[in-house]
Amino acid sequence: GGLGLYENHAKVGSMTKVAKNCKVIVYAVYDVNGMQIATIVYKVPSPMQFLRDLPPRQAQLAMIEGTDPKSFEAACLESLRKKQDLSALQNVLVSMKPYTKPNGSIGLNLKGRGRAASAKNIQMTVDGISVVLQVAKWEDHVFHLDFNPSFLTPLATFAFGLAQLDL
Repeated sequence: GGLGLYENHAKVGSMTKVAKNCKVIVYAVYDVNGMQIATIVYKVPSPMQFLRDLPPRQAQLAMIEGTDPKSFEAACLESLRKKQDLSALQNVLVSMKPYTKPNGSIGLNLKGRGRAASAKNIQMTVDGISVVLQVAKWEDHVFHLDFNPSFLTPLATFAFGLAQLDL
């Protein structure tokens, strides 16, 4: 089912979980006119990865920019049929690679915005260096959601945050 996002009781967009299997979970984000504006793809960790100190999730976020929405949607579906790889699409954000801490656990440099380990912690980048979106756990049931408005709209960012907490 879809999740409606509302502002002043007016519908401004929606997000729907469109696919789920043992390897990938996919969300689609739509604008107020029902046109797809983004696709979020999560790689589901293996049970061993999940049990190993809650490693950060790996995800890709592809956003539409100056492309016919129907062709964008078709390209997203075709890329999912192949290898869950959205790298051929425009404005693709990919997860920062986590590092191994001295104690052997896996982590991200959350730049002081998170202080609790969580599989929901994630950083997205366009160049492998500059973080443009970050979800960081502060304490139980409290997360920081930071984004760079030069790369992401508030709607796409909020949708990504909802997808992080829905998994």
